[in-house]
Amino acid sequence: MTKINDFRKFEEVRCNLCGGDSAEALDAVSSVVRCRNCGLVYVNPRPVEDELLGAYPDGYYQAWFPQEKGRLNLWQKRLLDLEQHKNNGKLLDIGCGIGSFLALAKKKFDVYGTEISRYAVDQAKKKFNIDVFTGYVEDAKFPDSYFDAITLYHVLEHIANPSKTILEIRRIIKPSGVLIIAVPNDNFWRLIIKRLLHKNRIYQPLNETWELHLYHFTPRTLKNLLEKCDFEVYKLSIDDYIPSPTLKCKINRRIHLLINGVTGINISYTMRIYARVRVNAFDNSKR
Repeated sequence: MTKINDFRKFEEVRCNLCGGDSAEALDAVSSVVRCRNCGLVYVNPRPVEDELLGAYPDGYYQAWFPQEKGRLNLWQKRLLDLEQHKNNGKLLDIGCGIGSFLALAKKKFDVYGTEISRYAVDQAKKKFNIDVFTGYVEDAKFPDSYFDAITLYHVLEHIANPSKTILEIRRIIKPSGVLIIAVPNDNFWRLIIKRLLHKNRIYQPLNETWELHLYHFTPRTLKNLLEKCDFEVYKLSIDDYIPSPTLKCKINRRIHLLINGVTGINISYTMRIYARVRVNAFDNSKR
């Protein structure tokens, strides 16, 4: 994975949620700031978009192969969850990696995928005979109101312009479609835990040890982003994200689910959010 020292060009960016240009530093080492207007947490300055592709070389996906059995179990759980909301039709998985989720889902869905890594796209074809679009979803030029379900599992935090991506999803999803997004959870309770464990460094540094997260969403900021793009959130949950969880991880998850169920507070590392297009949004967009 690309080291921060390998990036040559950086850029200052405005808040992707509200467009504001006033932010407070949260973690100088990781260049993480928080918008003073809306609270969105993001990396600023950051590598320019063309250089971000270098953070996902072939080895990024090759590291998944030893975890293949655990990852298939993980994808199976996510598929069962999706089927509680939509169990047929056209499914698009954005940032689909090597296509493992789509390979399971194609038994019930007509599957489509997008992925920026050419290596991952080739693996999807080689391993599962699935044709995946190479590039960003905005460049795929899918028809309007085309998909019954769209998923992004731990993808949105990597995208340089999430507002643009969500607006494109709004265009290509059917009025009755369901959108499921899973991202790391950065709410107040998680920040308290991070500060207790890591003192001054509470965010992932931009180096080869960590994945390159450009945004750190809370349930509130992700909900606000979706609402800005004419979606309405109808469910918030915790996402399974560990391919082969240890007993400790399983116990922690049960505790997190219990706390979430009783109090509505998510102290887990992850969240999963479910949304549909807001009623009348399609009619309003045609005026």
